[in-house]
Amino acid sequence: MSLVSSVYASVTVQANIAKVPVQDQSSQTQKKAEKQALQQTLVKMSGRADILEMASVKQWLANPQRFLRSYQYETNQNQLMFVAEFDYESLLQRLHAEGLPVWGNRRPESLLWLAIEGERGQRIIVDEAQRSTITRTIRQNAVERGVPLSLPLMDLADNDAISVYDVWGRFARTLSQASQRYSADYVIGARIYAVTADNSAETDNEAQGEYATDWIFIGRSQSEFGTLYGDSIEELAAAIINAFADHLGQQFAVVAGTGDGQSDIIQISVANINSLEKYVHSQRYLESLSVVRNATLVQQKGSVATYDVKLVGTVDDFIKNLSLQSRLLPVNDTFGQPLEGLNFYWDE
Repeated sequence: MSLVSSVYASVTVQANIAKVPVQDQSSQTQKKAEKQALQQTLVKMSGRADILEMASVKQWLANPQRFLRSYQYETNQNQLMFVAEFDYESLLQRLHAEGLPVWGNRRPESLLWLAIEGERGQRIIVDEAQRSTITRTIRQNAVERGVPLSLPLMDLADNDAISVYDVWGRFARTLSQASQRYSADYVIGARIYAVTADNSAETDNEAQGEYATDWIFIGRSQSEFGTLYGDSIEELAAAIINAFADHLGQQFAVVAGTGDGQSDIIQISVANINSLEKYVHSQRYLESLSVVRNATLVQQKGSVATYDVKLVGTVDDFIKNLSLQSRLLPVNDTFGQPLEGLNFYWDE
């Protein structure tokens, strides 16, 4: 038996917790903040920004308090924040009942290479050490969308591996190679520039703002390109993060089956379950996945446990969810061929 190295570097996010900047702690301000916080939570849980336009979701937003578990105020860099925690299970059930997507709390780590062209034509790479409205916008939107995102250090190693011209050109091979030291599973390459008569003529559509961004999202097996327009660099920095979050949501969010309402039940075997503690941990882990309704032990033979797993989505959804962690690893036989069925190794 050999393990298959197919997991993503991932981080757990708290999708049911939202932070909203407020001016004061008055009841009127709080009421408005509760709605904004629920909006943020629903977008983060579903992986889709357009979910807020749906009729059923608008009804939920009319009374955010029924989902509110707790709230508090905190100050961050002289900014008062309303911090709300919503009932995750209740929202999860509602999203599933409406056939809306749910993106689990495990999210892949990503790295953003962003080059910005200044008014005089100079180009810079935005790095981790910068403290500006651009970096604040990037970090804030990444948190709001539940996307674990880093910026490059641009130290000696980075400067040897990549140049501003590589980022500006969005060269996928160079971006991917320069990102290896960060262990990021997704890489974003983007550029932001002012729209002029010269470069607007190069596009098929008339520019819809004073600035434009061209981006590439690089995953393990595929890449996606796009262009966006806006009236400021900050607006486009936020737009890149939102587009990327939507992209990840399409990859990893799970939609509960509709139709006759029956869920798929699959059987999996898990090796290295050689103690009661590992059994409890593995079952608890399986049932924590957004794609799993429940997991039941049906057989224990030596250190191999067999579970019946009732799914919300499809088997493909299940495999994608498993790729976002490093505890349940798929295995091959000694010849490197996949074992028949769904066979895993519990890494604890």
